[in-house]
Amino acid sequence: LCAVWALFGVFLPGQRGAVMVCVCRGAPEEEQILRHCAWLRDLGLFRGPLLLVDAGMTPDERSRLLRCGRGGEICTTEELASRLEQERNRLDRRT
Repeated sequence: LCAVWALFGVFLPGQRGAVMVCVCRGAPEEEQILRHCAWLRDLGLFRGPLLLVDAGMTPDERSRLLRCGRGGEICTTEELASRLEQERNRLDRRT
């Protein structure tokens, strides 16, 4: 069943006009959420960027969460609005 689900995900077009945003404070449960997001991306069910918003993480927590959310990018709360604007502009150019 898992193999069929993975193959099904590869052939689906996937969501391309979205951004996943995860506000991270360094809590252990956030690692599990990022693993789920990475799993969706690996299966091809989600193809947009993953933004991790630093809301008080230590440098060790930052590196640990970046490993969990493969392909994720960390930004601050102040940078979030401009980062989302960049993604919107990128998607507008593609259509």
